[in-house]
Amino acid sequence: MERRVLVAVFLSFLVLYGYQTLFVPPPSPGTSAPAPSDADTSRTLADRSEIPSAGTGTAPSASSPTTAQPIGRVTAIERPTPDPVVGDTAPRDIVVESDAFRAVFTNRGGELVSWQLKDYLEEGRPVELIPRELPPEEPWPFTLSFGDEDLTYLAHEALFQASSTNLRLDDRSAKLVLEYEDATGLAIRKVFTFDPAVSPYVVGVTIEAKLGLDQLEPTVRWGPALGGVESQGSGLAFRQGPRGVVYGRVFDGAMLSDPGMERLERSDVATQPSYGGQFDFLGVDNHYFIAAALPEQREATINYRAVPLPSLVPDGEPRDLMAFDIAVPGGVNDLRFYLGPKDFDILEVASAPLVRSIDFGFLSVLVVPLHRSLKWVYGWVGNYGFA
Repeated sequence: MERRVLVAVFLSFLVLYGYQTLFVPPPSPGTSAPAPSDADTSRTLADRSEIPSAGTGTAPSASSPTTAQPIGRVTAIERPTPDPVVGDTAPRDIVVESDAFRAVFTNRGGELVSWQLKDYLEEGRPVELIPRELPPEEPWPFTLSFGDEDLTYLAHEALFQASSTNLRLDDRSAKLVLEYEDATGLAIRKVFTFDPAVSPYVVGVTIEAKLGLDQLEPTVRWGPALGGVESQGSGLAFRQGPRGVVYGRVFDGAMLSDPGMERLERSDVATQPSYGGQFDFLGVDNHYFIAAALPEQREATINYRAVPLPSLVPDGEPRDLMAFDIAVPGGVNDLRFYLGPKDFDILEVASAPLVRSIDFGFLSVLVVPLHRSLKWVYGWVGNYGFA
């Protein structure tokens, strides 16, 4: 009997060791790493300012968001000249920092150029969820696209006036406001709301855009996502790179389907790039992280685009990224975005349906209640061994 117990313990150890070796994500949680230096921030801005016309082309209009249209580029002769009434005088970075993340926006276009997770490390540095070294035509997150390519160009090149250039988040809600207005009557106001005490990786976004007295409904372009652990890194097929994720009721003709989950690979996007419906979340994920909008069953349309890129290192794996654009009828008003780890408890706090982004396979009907039970018991006994 004692020998059997020893054998059972030994075999259990082998199973746990094998699981840790094969399946546990490489970016292990660690202590908060030091923030990038000012030199790193200046490189971010330099990279951003070199982009001549990211997203400066025809995009799906707000009146017909389900139609994916090709993105063109405005030539130098066609470009309008910004004549700001409200704005900034020079390009600059805007840093938003909490205990969980460090984000960098640029006042040029009011776009996101960096989002680093302090508690998740890759080669000793915080995981960066905004891919680096992209082609110049690829947009940054929160780029705006209008039906008029001149408006798209102006919104991208505009130097927004920021309410703060260095925002430190504590346990209270805080806002970053970016505003721009020019002599043509184009006025854009972007409001980013953070509340780390409620959900550390969620940002609420409201965008007001007008041309004179006319209200505009821009498409929000995210660009390629995600950075950090972009490729498989092992022979295990399910350690996938970025793919599209959609959960909600999708339009099937004029009818809405039952709520369901769609996981979209490159081949799926090639045949059907656009999805419209009433969604709980939609965006892009990989094995460890997810970047997604949370419409909370509001109507929205998402357009996907595969972005194949060469490796960043010699003889490395290619980067097969996925870009997406989101259009919301009536405009973007307090639309929340989640940009963080696929941790069950963190996802559930951000939005209960978001836990479905974790692919438990056909055993999810057992795994999810067991996980909840485990956490409940742990909350009482404080020891995972007993739980």
